[in-house]
Amino acid sequence: MRKSYKIAGISILSLIGVVLIAISVVLWVVLTPEKLTPIVKKQASKMLNCEVAVDTVNLTFFSTFPKFCLKIDKLSLVNSIEKEKFDTIAYIGECSASINLSKFLFDDEVELNELSLKNVGANIYTDSLGNSNLDVILNSFSDEKTKEKKEDTAFEMPYKNIDLEGISIENLNVNYLDDKSMLKAILYNCNIDIDGNIVEDEGKANLKMYLDSVYVSIEDSIKIESHMKSTFFTFNTIYKNKNAKGTTEIYLPHINVAYDNVKYLKDNALNFKIPFDGDIDKLHFLIKKAILNFEKQEIEFNGWGELKNNGDIGMDMAFETNKWDIPSVLTLVPAPFSDMLKGIDIKGSSEIKGTAKGIFNDSLMPKVDVNLKYNNGNLRHSEIPCDIQKIELDADASINLNKGEISVAKINKFTASACSSTFDVKGTVNDFMNTMLCNFNIKSNLNLTKLQRIIPKDLDVKIAGKAKANLTAKFKVDDAVNLNLQKIYSSGKINLSNFNATYADTINIESPKMEITIKTPSSLRNKKFKELVETHINGENIICKMGNNINSSMIDLDLNIRLGDFMDTTKMARAICKYKLGNLTASVDDMNVSTNFLKGEAFIYPSKFDKREIGLECSYKSNSIALSTSDMDVKAENIDLLASVEYNPKQTSDILIWNPIITADFKNWIIKTNSLKKEIDIPTINLALDHNSLDINDSRVIIGESDFGLKGNISNISEYIDNKGLLVGEVNFTSDKTNITELMDMVNGIGNDSTEISEPIKDTAINSKDTVEDNPFMVPKGVFITINTDVSHAVYEDTNVDDIAGTLIIKDGVLILKQVGFTSEAAEMQLTALYRSDRRNHLFAGFDFHLLNIDIEKMIKMIPDIDTMVPMLKAFDGKAEFHFAAETYMKSNYDIKVSTLRAAAAIEGKDLILFDNDTFSTMSKKLMFSKKAKNKVDSISVEMTIFRDEIDIYPFLVSMDRWQAVLSGRHNLDMSFDYHVSVTKCPLPIRLGLDIKGNIDNLDYKLVPCKYKNLYKPNKRNVTQDNTLKLKKIISDNLKKNVK
Repeated sequence: MRKSYKIAGISILSLIGVVLIAISVVLWVVLTPEKLTPIVKKQASKMLNCEVAVDTVNLTFFSTFPKFCLKIDKLSLVNSIEKEKFDTIAYIGECSASINLSKFLFDDEVELNELSLKNVGANIYTDSLGNSNLDVILNSFSDEKTKEKKEDTAFEMPYKNIDLEGISIENLNVNYLDDKSMLKAILYNCNIDIDGNIVEDEGKANLKMYLDSVYVSIEDSIKIESHMKSTFFTFNTIYKNKNAKGTTEIYLPHINVAYDNVKYLKDNALNFKIPFDGDIDKLHFLIKKAILNFEKQEIEFNGWGELKNNGDIGMDMAFETNKWDIPSVLTLVPAPFSDMLKGIDIKGSSEIKGTAKGIFNDSLMPKVDVNLKYNNGNLRHSEIPCDIQKIELDADASINLNKGEISVAKINKFTASACSSTFDVKGTVNDFMNTMLCNFNIKSNLNLTKLQRIIPKDLDVKIAGKAKANLTAKFKVDDAVNLNLQKIYSSGKINLSNFNATYADTINIESPKMEITIKTPSSLRNKKFKELVETHINGENIICKMGNNINSSMIDLDLNIRLGDFMDTTKMARAICKYKLGNLTASVDDMNVSTNFLKGEAFIYPSKFDKREIGLECSYKSNSIALSTSDMDVKAENIDLLASVEYNPKQTSDILIWNPIITADFKNWIIKTNSLKKEIDIPTINLALDHNSLDINDSRVIIGESDFGLKGNISNISEYIDNKGLLVGEVNFTSDKTNITELMDMVNGIGNDSTEISEPIKDTAINSKDTVEDNPFMVPKGVFITINTDVSHAVYEDTNVDDIAGTLIIKDGVLILKQVGFTSEAAEMQLTALYRSDRRNHLFAGFDFHLLNIDIEKMIKMIPDIDTMVPMLKAFDGKAEFHFAAETYMKSNYDIKVSTLRAAAAIEGKDLILFDNDTFSTMSKKLMFSKKAKNKVDSISVEMTIFRDEIDIYPFLVSMDRWQAVLSGRHNLDMSFDYHVSVTKCPLPIRLGLDIKGNIDNLDYKLVPCKYKNLYKPNKRNVTQDNTLKLKKIISDNLKKNVK
C-alpha cells in the first residue's frame, strides 16, 4: 500500500514538473500554439521512446490568472509493431487541465481545478515471447524503478494542501491482447469522475466509474469468456488523522460467463457494497454490514482486515446470508448442470453464517467456520414415488486448509419424512478435505408398507410393516468405498413389527415382532478366527415360505451370526452362527418337521482340502423332534448331535466329497414307515461317524417283536462308497427277544442292483406242487459284517428258539452262521450254515445242522423235508439225535433244485415207539414177527446220503424186543422205493429177507433170502462228517473270495 502511495506521489510530482516546463517555455517563448506545439513534441520525444503526435497545444495564464490552463488536442503515442491494430499505443482526443499556479508556487498547495481526458483509447499488446508495446514507456521510467528498489521509505505528504476538482475521463476504450498467455480484454466506453482534497492530515476522495462493456477471454486448451455490461463503481472516503472511512459500491447488472462455449452466467446481477473504516498507517480496516448481492441472494460481512508489514493479510470476518429461497437459487444453476435438476422440485429456505479468521499469505489460509440451516424443505423427484418432506438441516463446518490442520463438518440436525416415515441424522466428518473420517447416527421410524413404492420393480421385492432403526457408523470414506469392513466401525438396532417381505412371489418372511442388531467389527472374540461382523436376530414368531411346497415357523428365535473377513475371495469366509429356538415347524412337499427347545452352533471355515471351499462344524440339541412324510413318521427326544463336513473336490462320491464327521445321542426314537410292517422304536442310540468308520457306542432297538441292542464298529466306508472295497464291521447283537423273520425282511436285498430273474433251471422240486417265483431274502452285497449274537429268545417263522449264541457273518452277498448254538422245546441245536443269493431264483444254501435229544415228531415239523428224505421216521415216536449236512441251490420260493442237492444225514435213537400201520403190519407178517412182540424199538442208527433225487439208506440195525433186522436201500424223491430188510436175529429157526419195492401208495413185498448174515452189525460210515468238512471248506472259500 505504501508503495502505491509512493507511485502516486511520483506521478503528481511528474505532473507538476511538466507544468513547470510549460511555464518556463511560456516565460522564454511567445505563448502561441504554433510555437508551443513543436516544443512539447520535442520534449515528449526525449522522455518517451516512441513516436509522439500532437495536433495542438494551448496554454493560458494571464487571462485566467491565477489559474494556469493547458489544453492538448489529439495526442497519440505510436510504436510500429507487427500487429498494425496495436501500432497506436495510446490516443487522447482532448486533454485539458487547470491549476492554481499562485498557490502552487507560493502557498505550497496543489489546486487542480480541472483535468479532463476525452475520447481516450489504448491498445496494449504482448507477443508470444513476452515483448510488449508498452516497453517503450516503461523503459523510460527504469531509473525511477531502480531508485524505488534501493529504498522503500515511509510516504510523506509533499504539500500541505492538495485540492483535486473536476478530474474526469470520458469515453475510455482499451484493447488488450496477450499472445503469450492467450488473454484478450476489451474495455468499452469507460467514464470516470474523480474529486477530492487533502489538507495536512485530513481529506476526502470521491470516485465514480461507469463501464458500458468489459470483455475478457482466455483461450488455451479451453476457452473461458466473461462479458459485463453497464457496470458502475463508486468509491467515497473521508480521511482524518490517518483514518479513512467510506464506502465502495460495485454494480454489475449484467454478467455473462462462458466456459468451453457453454454459458454458466447469463445476464445475472451482482452488487457489492462495502463500508469501511481503517487506519492508513497500520492498513487495518473495519468492515461493517458489507453486502454482496447476487440476484437478490445476499451475504453480509462484518469484521476487520489488515495488511501487515511482512505482506501477510490478517482478518477476522463474519458473514451471514439473508434467507435464501431454494427455488430461486436453483434458477441460478448454470445450464450445464440444470439437466441434473430435471424432474426435481426442491422447496425451502436456507441461511448461511460463519467467520473467517487468521492469516492469508503464500503458505497460510484463514480458518473458516460456517453454519448452514435449511428449513421447511421439500423434495420431489419424478423418479421417486413419494415426496421427501419436512426437511430440516443444521450443519457446521470448520475449514482449515493450513498444513497439519484438519477441517471438520458437523451435522447438528437433519430430519426429514417420506412415505409416512421419519429420519433423524446427526454426525461429524473429521478432516473432510482429506481422509474424511465420518461418524454418523441415524434414527428412523419406517412405514415399510408405504416405502414399498420406492423399491425398484426389477428387484421384485414386496415389504410391509413398520421398522424402528437406530444406527451408528464411524469410517473413512476411502474405507467405505473400498468396503474395508475391518476399519468401518458400526452398530445398529432395527425393531420390526408386523413385518412381511416377499421376493419374486416365491420367498416370504413374516413376523409380528423381530429385532435385528449388527456391529462391525464384532466385539466378541473366539480362538478360531478374527470376527468382523456380528449380527443378532430375535423374533417371536417368524414364518418363512418358499413357493407352494416349503413352509416353516420359528417361535422365540435367538440367532447370533458372526462373520470373518468375507471380502477375501481367495478363500472361504469364516462364520459362527449360534441359535436358540422355542419351536420350529417346517414342511417340504409332503415332509413335515417339528422340534422343540432346540439350540446349537454352526461354524463355517475354509476346507483343509481347498481353501476356496466350505468346511462346516455344527451342533444341535433339542428336547424333541418329529418328522413325517407320506410313507414315514419319525419321533425322537433329547437329541444331541455334533457334525462336521469339509468339501473335498478331489472326491467324486456324494458322501465322501463332504467328508462328514458326526456324533449323535438320541433318545426314544420311534420310526414308522410303509416299507416296514412294524414300527422301529429306539429307546437310545449313541454313535460316532466319520468318513471311514461308524462306532455304535450304545443302542437299543425295538422292531415289532424284536428287542435288541447293537454295539460295534463299521469301517472302510470310504472304499465301500467308491466301490473299491467292502464295508467292514463287527457288531455285538444282544437281545431278549428277536424275530428273525422280521429282521430278514427289513434288510432284504440291500446292495442288490438287479431284480431280473434268470431263466429257471428245469428241475423237479421236492414238493410236488408247481413252484412260483417269490421274493426271497437277498443277502446284502458289498459288506463284510460280523455279528456276534447273544439272544435269549428268537422266533423264526413258527419256530421258537432260546439262548442263541454264535457268529453271523454277512460278506458280499453271502450269509454265514458259524457254530450258532441254541435251544428249543424240541431239542438243543447247533447250526453252521451258508446262504448265498446270487440271483433271485438261484439261491444257494449249505448247512451243518446238529440236533440233540430232539422229538422226532417236532423235528419233522421243524424240517418238513426230512419226511421226504426218510419217510420211515414218521412211523417212530420218541427222541433221537439228528445230524444233517447238505448243500443245494433253490428257487426264489426256496424250493430245492433237485439236480443240485447234495446231503448226508445221521439219525440215532433209543427206546422209540413204532406206530402200527399197514406197512409195518405187512412186514411183520412176511418176516413172521411174533404177534406178541411189542412195537418198541430198542435202538436205531441210520446214515444216508442224498444225491440229486436219490436217497441211499446205508445198512442200519433196528432192535425190537428179541428181533433185530438190518435195513438198506434207496428211494427217490418221487416216493418210489427199493428197500431190503434182513432179519439178523430172531427166536425162530428161520431168518427171512424181504424186498420192498414200488410207490408208497402201491408197495410190493417179496420174501427173499437174507442179504445180511446172522447177527450182522453194520459199520458206521460217518458220511455226515465228510459233508461237514466240505461245508466248512465252502464257508472258508466264500470268506476269502471277493476281498476288495
